[in-house]
Amino acid sequence: MIDLSQGKYSGVAIPLGAIRTANSQGIGDFFDLIEFAKWAKKTEFSLIQLLPIQDSGDFSAPYSAISANGLNPVYISLWQVPLSDNSKLQVQEFSDLHKNDQRIHYKDVYTFKHSILRQVYEEFDIQKSDFQDFCEEHRYWLFPYCAYCTLKELNHKKPWYEWPQMKNISAADLETVKEKNSQKFYYHAFLQFLAFSQFADAANQIKAMDVVLKGDIPILMNLDSADVWYFRKYFNLNFKAGAPPDMFSDTGQNWGFPVYDWENLSHDDYVWWRNRIEIAAQFYGAYRIDHVLGFLRIWQIPAGEFSGLLGFYSPASYIDRHELLALGFDEGRIAWLSTSHISGESIEHSLQKNSSSVYDYLHQIENQNLYQIKPEFRSSETIAAESCPQEVKDFLINAHQNRTLLETSPGVFTAFWFYDQTSAWESLSQDEKEKLKKLIHDKVIASEKLWEKNGEKLLRVLMQSSSMLVCAEDLGAVPACMPGLLNRLQILSLKIRRWARDYDNGGQVIDPQTYPRLSVATLSVHDTSSLRGWWDEESDKEAFVAQLQQEFKDFDEMNTGLATAFLKNLFQANSVLVIPTLQDLFALDTSMLRQSPLEERVNVPGTVNDENWSWRMPFLVEELYLQENWNSTVRSFALRK
Repeated sequence: MIDLSQGKYSGVAIPLGAIRTANSQGIGDFFDLIEFAKWAKKTEFSLIQLLPIQDSGDFSAPYSAISANGLNPVYISLWQVPLSDNSKLQVQEFSDLHKNDQRIHYKDVYTFKHSILRQVYEEFDIQKSDFQDFCEEHRYWLFPYCAYCTLKELNHKKPWYEWPQMKNISAADLETVKEKNSQKFYYHAFLQFLAFSQFADAANQIKAMDVVLKGDIPILMNLDSADVWYFRKYFNLNFKAGAPPDMFSDTGQNWGFPVYDWENLSHDDYVWWRNRIEIAAQFYGAYRIDHVLGFLRIWQIPAGEFSGLLGFYSPASYIDRHELLALGFDEGRIAWLSTSHISGESIEHSLQKNSSSVYDYLHQIENQNLYQIKPEFRSSETIAAESCPQEVKDFLINAHQNRTLLETSPGVFTAFWFYDQTSAWESLSQDEKEKLKKLIHDKVIASEKLWEKNGEKLLRVLMQSSSMLVCAEDLGAVPACMPGLLNRLQILSLKIRRWARDYDNGGQVIDPQTYPRLSVATLSVHDTSSLRGWWDEESDKEAFVAQLQQEFKDFDEMNTGLATAFLKNLFQANSVLVIPTLQDLFALDTSMLRQSPLEERVNVPGTVNDENWSWRMPFLVEELYLQENWNSTVRSFALRK
């Protein structure tokens, strides 16, 4: 147990699939986790932090799950299920073939494990009492998941929104799917039965070692998932979640995941979320809330947009039409601010030879040399789908985004992120600009209060659903109320060494010894480069080295001495929890460096390729036991004395 009132604790972060043992079948599994926990215990770690392990289908990205609760069958240990002699040979051959793979070949593992598990299922008696008990206990989410997987298979793996039938499903329809396709339906229940049984066994053994498992619960769900398909009323498919523009992206981020309908969730006492947390508590003693900011407010983007530019925070204190009228903006002025207006001069200047083709998408305003985009083309997706020249598409999309105010619902507005850089804004008088800017500022202040209240309400729902220690991923555009709220609720914040800076004082690097006690400190996470990779990129090296309480003549490149100083400094953090990645611990000893910094990386956000999520530890766990010098150094840090 992690006691927040006293003591400091150490953990190690590793994706479950990255663990390698002599018994691995191309990917780390639930029983490999037991072996890794034995090593963690040997080196005095109190906690193991995992990435999400929910079913992501044949796609390896753990944050793009097809179920909020269903575990990924690739983590089932085939050696722990009853195998025929022929199956045993197949499993051994596959294990030997992939024993020395440097990366996880996810689709190969996925295909092979399903082929073996289908054979096992053919001999399985679904009338067994423990299986029936499992199905009944988890019916709420399990039966929709099984129906979804069954129908997805019957529809050639197409997403549910492309199915010719059963896009919308009732409880009665669910029973029909089960009865007509019972063999397929119960295969998926069987997989979950095995996965839950094995993970529970592993979790219990690890708990007996006095090692805590820390899970990761993504806030959002994949659009093509069993939960969005069946529990549709809990999601708002008119919007997608993302992030506003920042120093990394001028157009923000669009993650493609639907946002929640919190009103409908509230009407049902948040049963979907409570169930999710209660199930996680069967295995974990702590969990990380991915994108905790989304429980305060989410950046939601109209479903027809590609980027995050036309998004806005929800909930928020919005601008009412009457407030604009009271400031002296008449209906025409409000329309001018909230809809795109394109002058004939700008069309001719920007498009020249292609100018004639753009008028098919515009309608003229009275007899003026002024135009608006026709209603049927007022989204980036519809414009992009047209057959006109790319230059025309780009012009229309830019014009579509050029609005000072965004109408969130009839008569209700919010400011465009770059509102003071729009054409309509430039046309305002100085007095009008000052009035509107003050109104926008007042709404931001009012929103902060709303976000704090909303966040506390929703986070308490999660906290009341289990006794797990709650840790927040609070990165991004953090509202001012966030630190105080987390502290009040005793939720741990996240401090990543390279990004922990005092941005109110010129971005000054913060020493880990001054981190808040209620925090998790680390050097790297799955979405960043490793310690060695970061140091190759870091431009402010002197500021970090100055805090290491040790002189270094040469610190341009990372070496074991510098890595040791960084990790020592990290473990001296004031944070109650320090959780480095396994990759960063390897940097302590040159004999442990079998991969380049680039190869140590788990994921590069915004990219889709076979390298992402395929990292595999370069040692067997059994080999880690033999690295006495390295283990001794790791142990000395983990004790945090």
